[in-house]
Amino acid sequence: MNCQGESKTRSGDLDLDRGERGGEVEVKVGAVSPPVEDGDFESPPTTPRSTTSCSPFLECPSTPLLKRKQLSRQQSLRDTKLLLTTHLKRTASIFMFDKHFEYLREIGRGSFSTVYEARDRKGGALCAVKMSKREFFSRVDRDRYMREIQSVSCLPEHPNVVNYFRGWQQDSHFYIQMELCEAGNLRMLLDALKEPLDEHQVWEYIGQLASALSHIHKHGVLHLDIKPENIFIDGQGNLKLGDFGLAVPCNMWDWEEGDGGYLAPELLQEEEPSPMADIYSFGAMVYEWVTGLQLPRSRPAWEDITRMPSWRSEALCKLVRAMLNPDPLKRPSAEQIISYRKNQPAV
Repeated sequence: MNCQGESKTRSGDLDLDRGERGGEVEVKVGAVSPPVEDGDFESPPTTPRSTTSCSPFLECPSTPLLKRKQLSRQQSLRDTKLLLTTHLKRTASIFMFDKHFEYLREIGRGSFSTVYEARDRKGGALCAVKMSKREFFSRVDRDRYMREIQSVSCLPEHPNVVNYFRGWQQDSHFYIQMELCEAGNLRMLLDALKEPLDEHQVWEYIGQLASALSHIHKHGVLHLDIKPENIFIDGQGNLKLGDFGLAVPCNMWDWEEGDGGYLAPELLQEEEPSPMADIYSFGAMVYEWVTGLQLPRSRPAWEDITRMPSWRSEALCKLVRAMLNPDPLKRPSAEQIISYRKNQPAV
């Protein structure tokens, strides 16, 4: 699979009409802020300890050493220890939330995790800390949580990608320290708008996220869950691609489907994902910016879903149609989108 998203067409010669013709390592990443829900904690978050005892191991009486070995492994999952850091942070192997951070407030809550705003006790810097909601009871469970930070550990810093710093286990929960994005996520912004984004802002956002996708694709990472909830906004209003929970380094892990409202059609056919799957999800999100409506989940005919408002520029409508082309080979790469945007006189 070509994880660079390369195309035989040069980026400067992008033909967007082709679809219409049918033709311990420390990690630094950005702050994530899942949708905010009511109800702040009255006290700093502490990891709940399991009230259930470990199930006894069934074993032959003649092999007592096996039991001790299994219990030792189970205990290692409940220990508090640093598991992964990026090149941006160096720290001791023992790492605990209460020792290193001052809890400030809850800023987001999702199906699998809760995100807090916290202050580093040593340097005073603000950050976001994500804690898994559920305890893990096996290495398989823990490794699943680790995938988010492992997938970005190879990425150099980028202005439009959330910075991840470190991940650790504490009382059978998994924690990730990330960059804090003070303005929340893009879903919050879109829901607050009374009208669709103006065209200048749409082009600006396209440029920022195309740059983020080009960056991760060049380094062999697929996001696979691009949607407004996973796009965060920093204090200067810049967009940052975050929440790499379903991301995969090319050919490293099995992949999982993201949000059905933004999922590329080829993934519904169980085809192997490519950078073009991210481009389709990106296009579904741009469609929402342009029309003010989410792409229909029922997936009507391509000609129907690509009918754009008459007051939008033809250049913008042409780009959205190309990104949503049912054929992944006819979608533009992130680099081609960047080049196409630069050639627009209104930008």
